[in-house]
Amino acid sequence: LRDASKTIDHWKEHYNLSLSLSEEYAHAMFVKGGDSAEIIECVNEIIDNARCLEDSCKAYEVLILALYSSGKKLMAVDQALTILRKLNYPFPSQVDRQLTTDAM
Repeated sequence: LRDASKTIDHWKEHYNLSLSLSEEYAHAMFVKGGDSAEIIECVNEIIDNARCLEDSCKAYEVLILALYSSGKKLMAVDQALTILRKLNYPFPSQVDRQLTTDAM
């Protein structure tokens, strides 16, 4: 799949199919414990070719999970906060202990 996708400009000619296949490939690589560099490469391809932010959300999810599971927890949190901001869901950088306690 990866080799075939590099031979044609599939993103322009078959956008929905390319998006779906790439998302599934990235997710499958994560689930099977694949090479994180390959997962990140696939995720970056999706992000680079996505027509809108919503089309890249599944890729960001896989990226966050891959970073977290590979022990890069702070990078995963930073990436999650970045995508939340892009989606207009700002998250405070400092947590108010009283607010947290009241919420519980």
